[in-house]
Amino acid sequence: MFKRIGFADAPVDHDGAFSRLRVASPFVKGAQRPHVPIHAGGSSQAAAALAVAGQHADACMTWGEPPAAMRDWIARVWAAAMPFGHTPRIGLSFRPIVADTEAGAQESAGRVRACARARGADRVRTPATPADSSPRAR
Repeated sequence: MFKRIGFADAPVDHDGAFSRLRVASPFVKGAQRPHVPIHAGGSSQAAAALAVAGQHADACMTWGEPPAAMRDWIARVWAAAMPFGHTPRIGLSFRPIVADTEAGAQESAGRVRACARARGADRVRTPATPADSSPRAR
């Protein structure tokens, strides 16, 4: 739907499983062809999410995970895209916490976790330390 509307020369009608649009047209037309790049975000392993990303995304974005988990996720994204003849770019987001000391960084990380929980995060990921290469939730 986004691709059709974004570069239509005339208004578009759309009847989909989740949306219906009548006489839809873009307010601003994109300069990129064949369409504005579509980015999918998240690290879901759900087959449906990967299928949608594989079919439509020009880039798939996620946060940094341990290398083995990232290799697996990238392989799944690319496998989902293969039937559609493209290989989405991969974007990783890292949120380093920097301080003068390890203790200061851990204290800052604790404040970040507390703030996230106060805002409803049910699980906060923290990076593995050099001595511990497994992800852990706090």
